[in-house]
Amino acid sequence: MSLGGGSDRLLRHLYRRLYGEKRFYESMVPVEYVRLRDVLEGVAEPRVRLQGGGFYELRVEEARALGERLPWYLHWFVKLPWVFSYSRAGGYGVYRLVGPDRWAARALNYLLTGELGGEMWEVKGWEMGRLLRSYKSLIIVLLNIQL
Repeated sequence: MSLGGGSDRLLRHLYRRLYGEKRFYESMVPVEYVRLRDVLEGVAEPRVRLQGGGFYELRVEEARALGERLPWYLHWFVKLPWVFSYSRAGGYGVYRLVGPDRWAARALNYLLTGELGGEMWEVKGWEMGRLLRSYKSLIIVLLNIQL
């Protein structure tokens, strides 16, 4: 049953716009990562290529600040940038770590709890605020859009 010509056009417009925005956010996912150690030593460019073809620049001073907070041996394993997916769950915003790997989850656990043994795959809003204050360019937050 059709709602009428104007309503159908409006729905088609909304679907096109939502899918366009979803494609935009998906194009922001990195296709490569760079090790923290390589950025600190100047071995690698402080940038990564994105799925959409562009580049994402990392600030070296923020990488240095991260390197000072993490134990030296983690520098070899931690890759940047950290990619989070934001979604709403039960009225609260939840940030889930989706990339690059479990070493990022271990580094996050160390930064937020001070413990080396665990992994942190989910971050609360106030914790993300803490991270973004110090490491804004080392983090990419994607919106989880369910269509």
